[in-house]
Amino acid sequence: MFGSAAALLLFRRESLFCRRWTDALPGSSRWGWGAGIGSPSCTALVVGGKRAAGRGVGMASPRPPKYLLVFDFDETIINENSDGDQGVKMGDFKTVYENIPLSPGMPDLFQFLSKNHELFEIILISDANMFGIECSLRAAGFYSLFRKIFSNPSGFDKRGKILTEYLAERAQEEVEFQRLFYVGDGANDFCPSATLTSADVAFPGRRKGYPMHRLIQEMEKQQPGAFRATVVPWESAAEVARYLQDVLKKKC
Repeated sequence: MFGSAAALLLFRRESLFCRRWTDALPGSSRWGWGAGIGSPSCTALVVGGKRAAGRGVGMASPRPPKYLLVFDFDETIINENSDGDQGVKMGDFKTVYENIPLSPGMPDLFQFLSKNHELFEIILISDANMFGIECSLRAAGFYSLFRKIFSNPSGFDKRGKILTEYLAERAQEEVEFQRLFYVGDGANDFCPSATLTSADVAFPGRRKGYPMHRLIQEMEKQQPGAFRATVVPWESAAEVARYLQDVLKKKC
């Protein structure tokens, strides 16, 4: 992969590219979670500020994994926005979070990853609050799949920075990944996915017209070949599981 200095330079170059490109999109205010992609939700990748909180949750594998799999949470792992107004008392939030349904096919994907845990290192980067993420994943029985969870409930999105720093940190620990897989849905997922290489895969959700997929399509229209990763849209996470299964078969 790359060392910390090279990773920082790559992040600065790619995030600036992302900001310039998204700022130039016509009608950009219709994209995103309550903000246009030219807004701080995307441009904050290069603005700085406090780093999102990270928490290690899984056990280290005795053999370095081959692949890094990155998940968003809201409307990716779960089938709705966990930070919406639930209309309940604070004491009832744990029950609410525990009962939020997973997205279609997500249990199938998690079962696949559980069976192949030695090959995949899995992290989660989300704007959702840590309490809600932990409650939902523990209730579903898949919390231990994740090596690290990054949550940033109170600030602008810094996913590209978090991902780049994580890769640099793992490279210093002599863990280098053959490929990176990114599973997301929103405009906040577009910028970090735009830094992926041609060896990597972006899985944008295409349910409900989520913007990540639409932004990738817009980018390909205006600058063919600029988005380097393979793009595999999904409506059910079982499609992601099948793709990853095929990847493993081809390596056999």
